[in-house]
Formats: sequence, structure tokens, C-alpha cells
Amino acid sequence: MFDVMSQQHEHFPRLFEPGMIGSMALKNRLVMAPMGTQFASDTGAVTPRMIAHYRRRAIGGVGLIIVEFTCVDYPRGKGHSSQLALHDDKLLAGHADLVQAIHESGARVSLQLHHAGSRTSRQRSENLRPVAVSPMPDLPPADQPEVLSQAQIEALIEQFARAAERARAAGYDSVEFHGSHGYLISQFLSPFENRRNDGYGGTLQNRLRFPLDVIRRTKELLGNDFPLTMRLSVREFVDGGQTVEDSQACARALEQAGLAALHVSAGGRTDPEWIVDPIYHPEGCKVHLAAKIKEAVKIPVIAVGVIRDPAYAESVIAEGAADFVALGRALLTDPDWPLKAATGRERDIHKCFSCNHCDGVRNSAGLSIRCVVNPEVGDPDWPRRSQTTAAIAKRVVVVGGGPGGMEVARIAALRGHRVTLHEQAGELGGQLLLGRNLGGKDKINWLLDDLARGLENSGAEVLLRSRVTNEVLRAMAPDVLVLASGGAPRIPNIPGVDDPRVETAWNVIAANKQTASGQVVVVGGDSTGCEVALDLARHGASVVVIEQRGELAVEMEPIARGLVRKMISTQPRLCIRLGWRAVEINKYGVGAADASGQREILAADRIVMATGVIPVRLPAVPGVDLSSECQVYAIGDCVRPGNIATALADARAVGCLV
Repeated sequence: MFDVMSQQHEHFPRLFEPGMIGSMALKNRLVMAPMGTQFASDTGAVTPRMIAHYRRRAIGGVGLIIVEFTCVDYPRGKGHSSQLALHDDKLLAGHADLVQAIHESGARVSLQLHHAGSRTSRQRSENLRPVAVSPMPDLPPADQPEVLSQAQIEALIEQFARAAERARAAGYDSVEFHGSHGYLISQFLSPFENRRNDGYGGTLQNRLRFPLDVIRRTKELLGNDFPLTMRLSVREFVDGGQTVEDSQACARALEQAGLAALHVSAGGRTDPEWIVDPIYHPEGCKVHLAAKIKEAVKIPVIAVGVIRDPAYAESVIAEGAADFVALGRALLTDPDWPLKAATGRERDIHKCFSCNHCDGVRNSAGLSIRCVVNPEVGDPDWPRRSQTTAAIAKRVVVVGGGPGGMEVARIAALRGHRVTLHEQAGELGGQLLLGRNLGGKDKINWLLDDLARGLENSGAEVLLRSRVTNEVLRAMAPDVLVLASGGAPRIPNIPGVDDPRVETAWNVIAANKQTASGQVVVVGGDSTGCEVALDLARHGASVVVIEQRGELAVEMEPIARGLVRKMISTQPRLCIRLGWRAVEINKYGVGAADASGQREILAADRIVMATGVIPVRLPAVPGVDLSSECQVYAIGDCVRPGNIATALADARAVGCLV
């Protein structure tokens, strides 16, 4: 590979100074973190879509790309249904093409080698029983794993080393061993996961034996000049799990064994919210763990964990918390993050707001990743479709300025149409304006800023405090009418619902009060009900949530849902009644009934309705003589209640159609 010569950068000089990982020279301190895409073929091979994905990130200016977790024991060790693999020489050609594409685009490239251990299933592993360090299955309803024998452990050591040998043959500059997140190597390291009583379990020295043997055997095959790194879960947030002190000792042993760098993460199978951080986690939530490892070793340390802003990333390096920073979802959302930061255009960076649509929603369901903010992820044809000038410039009227309305107006305007967006409120954003007020969800402001900036740059006309009437439509005579009028709170038809103590969850969120008191009953345990209940309890109220279903927040993305349920379980002011429904509201409070018909009165000073959303569907449009050729589309919540992802998907589809 040719060398990319580093230059002095006025903007964020520490981020853009060259660095070394072992013998590997990097042009800057920015690393693309490994993220499973499920873009691989059904045999684990590299595909053209995968090559396009990584080439695009390399063009964006990152110094090192760590290609996603790659199975060394296929298919038993798979962690995804369509996981990349390098267990066989037959896969070398595709990897060589991937490496060449990344190198030609200016980045170095490492490959993360992985075995899922018990963190898989028969569905993923082609009906093979999982293997594990100890007889502990993954979270229910996972399969009971087979405990590894001495012979199987020795075979796995060889498989890791041989995969590393293939990686070097394919042209990779380095390999990273996946030693975190509850997968096989971290199962050996974790005192919670590792219950063995042989030479691979018990003491820290014994628990280190497997990763040290993997490093030793790999160096026997590749020598000392090929850089080996490891991703390490420095802390597991479970009783008896890996502690920071354990990890500091591990780090010193791994350094002594010859690792060239350590990539610091956190979490295991019991705490996935520390693996893929949900929206509630603040920027840099794991950087303090990297700093702890840096105190223990002299080799470079890579920090990761909701690093979104270049100024913050610069401070991580400048203050000595780490030597490199890893950008994961930040580079899905904006592959040009490095180039924009380097040229002083950091305000133009599209920021990931941690919605977890890419992983918690899609990867968890066995689907390839997509990004709510950046539709080009997984769809390299998106720029052509969305930017092709329309054959005929049309008069487009968009009704509603929520995320769907903003996005369809932007795309239509960029394609050459004359677009006017009408929003009856005094501010764009729709339900996003509410969502950002909920505890820990201020990152929604990043999405709002992004949508507003894109709309402003598109040239679309925006009219605030503009109510669309028949007269307005008649005067505008649109060729295309897009209804993006959103939704409204659903109010159940139960006796007493007009009681003055009753308010909608939306009104509670909009009030954004920092204090609460008295007894509150929240009717409905969807994501909104749960978040409102948590906010009220944190601010001093005693809260009861009643939910007809047997689970809370079932429509929430899985990682955030798990964290919300944990927060609820530890909130002393909050009580949950599953399987109960509100049947009346009287002077004492809320009359509730369970499935058997048992009734109870829940005392309440305030009653909050979080019972879903109904479409606000403007008629299309009685009394208006629209041209027979006028195209009418409806998108987002005014069609059916959804979320940010569904609203933007609708908007993009219509924006490319008109």
C-alpha cells in the first residue's frame, strides 16, 4: 500500500497527528470501530455491498478501519445469521478485494477475529449446538451449550491463529481478537462466565490462559512484526463480573504477551446496553475505562463509546485518556466525519443520535444494517435516486413539519421541484420536540438540527403557523400534495376520562417540569408511558403504571427497552401493574381490572394517559377542486402510528417518486 502523508491540521491537531500501532503507521488517530453489517453472503464471504460500504468509510478520511467481527469457526461460532468469516482459504479472494478497496481509498485495515461461544443459537449456527467455557446459556431462550473440552480448546486456539494467518495473506495490516461483549474470549476472562475448575478457570492467571495461548500461537505463525490487538470488556455490569482492577491486570499480561494495542469497551451478555449504547448514554460514556487501562500499560489504547463530536474526541487524546478514538455508528451516520473535522466543517457533520435502528432493531432481527439518518448505509444507489433531477418540475405542497414532512420537502426540493412546507406550529419538528424533553434523550436535538439544516439548504419554502385550508390549497394548485400531518394522543373511551385530573403524556412531556409530587397513575406502559413514569418518579412523584400487556415497552428497540426496564426495576417510587387495564376514573382515582375481572381502585392526584397515537389524517381534500392529475401521498403517523425510522422511510420513498 502507498503511504498517505499526514499534514499539520489547524483544526483538532491531536486527532490528525500520525500514530503507530506496533509496526503499523496511521495517518491520524481516528479508528472505525468494528460493527457487524450482515452484508456477508450466506457462506460468510465478502460481497460487493460490503466492499462498497467499507470503501465509502475509507474515502471519508479515517486512519484505520477495523472490519467487522469475522468468524473463525464457521458456522458453530457465528454471532450473526449472515456473518463474515475467514475459516477457509476459499474466502481469501473476497477479503483481498476488500483490503485492496480500503487501501486504495487511503486507510489502513485490520480484521476482527471472533467466536461467539454461547452467544449464538442453532438458528444462526446451522443447527449446531453452541460451545462455551461453562454450562451457562446465553439469555433465554438460548440453547444449552456444550462445555469445551481440552481438545476443543486447543483446536480453537489453532483456528484463531490460522484465521490471522489468512488475514495477513489477504493483505490486512493487523488483526484484532474480539475479547469483549460476552463472546468466547471474554467468557474465558470473565469470573462471572468462567466457572471451570481446570487450568482455564478459577484464578485470573488461569482465565488468561486461552487468550494468551491464542496470541502465542499466532505469533508462532506470523512472527512479531504483524500487529495484534484485542478488544477488551474492561467492566461487566453484573455481580461477579469483570472489574476494572481485573482488566488492568489482564491488560498488563496481554501487553507482556506482545499485543500492539488494546481497544477498550465494556459489557457482556447480561448488559447489552454497554455494548451498543442506547440514546440515554452520554457522549464518551466508556472513555473513563480507556483511561484506566492506559494507566496500566505502555502500548496504545483505543477509546470507544458514543464519541460524536470532534472537539470531544480531540480532548480525549489531548488529555491522555487514550491514544486513538474509535468511531462506530458515527461513521455509519456520516462517513465524512474525519474530512469535515479536518477542514473545519464540524458543524456539517451528521451526528448519530443512538436510536439503535442499525443494531438493536435490525441486527437483532437478523437483518442487514440500515441507518435512520443516512439512508446510503446498505443502499449505495441512494445518492443517485435521491439527487436525480426530476424530468418535470412540479408544484409540491407538504402539510406538516415533523421529521417526515421536513425530509420529503428537502428531497423534493433538491430534485428540482418547487416545494412549500406548511407547519401550523411555530417550530419545525413535530413529535421530536416532545421526545427531546424526556430524560436522557437530548441527542434528538442533533437529529432536529440535521433535518433543519438540510431543509434550509434545499431551497424549499417553509411557512410556520400556517394552517392549510381548502382556500390555501385552491390558491396553490399543487401538482403533488404530501400529507405529513402526524398523529395525536389516543384517549380511551372510559367513564370519567374527562376528569380534570386527566392529562395526556404529551402534555406532561411538553410541560417539562423538574419537580413532581403526589400520587400519579400512568395508563399505558408503552415506551412513552415508561419514560414519562420514570421522569415523574425521578422528580418526586409516586407513580403506578398499569399496562394491559404482559410486558413493558414492547415496541421499543431491544437494547433501550432492556435498560428502561432495569431503570424501572430500581426506581423505588415506581410500581408496575402488568395485565391490568383502566375501566373507569372516579373521585378516588383509577378503577382498574385484571384479566380475571378482579378490580381495584388506584388512588391518584394526577392521571396520565399514555395509550398510544391515532393518525391526524387531513381529508384529501373535500370541497377542493384539485387537478385530476394531482398526486396525493400520505406519510408517517397520519397513515399509521410509527417512529422516526418509519416516518423518514416514507418521506424518502415519496421524495424519490414525485
